[in-house]
Amino acid sequence: MNNTMNTFPQRKLQGRKEQKGAALIVALILLLVITILAVSMMGTSRLQLVMAGNNQFSLLAFQAAQSAIESRLILAGFTTGAPPANVTYPYNGIGSSATAAVTYQAATEVPAGGYSIGAGFQAYHFEIDVTATAPRGAASNQTQGVYIVGPGGS
Repeated sequence: MNNTMNTFPQRKLQGRKEQKGAALIVALILLLVITILAVSMMGTSRLQLVMAGNNQFSLLAFQAAQSAIESRLILAGFTTGAPPANVTYPYNGIGSSATAAVTYQAATEVPAGGYSIGAGFQAYHFEIDVTATAPRGAASNQTQGVYIVGPGGS
């Protein structure tokens, strides 16, 4: 009895050249390109996230400045003889603060019959300057002018 192993003869396909690993090289190049694109997109996404955060903190500083102006108007106490009064408003919930300073500018005559109050009144002009800060170095400077009509000086 003849004990031989059946082996399949290696056949070369007619009309085809041997590739010798070309598919592997193409696949590795494509994988490298996809990896570079993915890393680039991650960096872009991270940058956009930081920009959105900076915009948010900038808006918080702006809102803190506006709130300080409103608070200073409500507090009133405007006087023509005192130096600028600085008042600091901490906004602990959002991590920002604002400092408001009120300065007297000038007094102007109210035209006769103006505001239906008659003559002898003056408009006392004040300026509220606010500097607000928020996290990440965000800052906002706001200026608001206001005047109060009162009795004129003699």
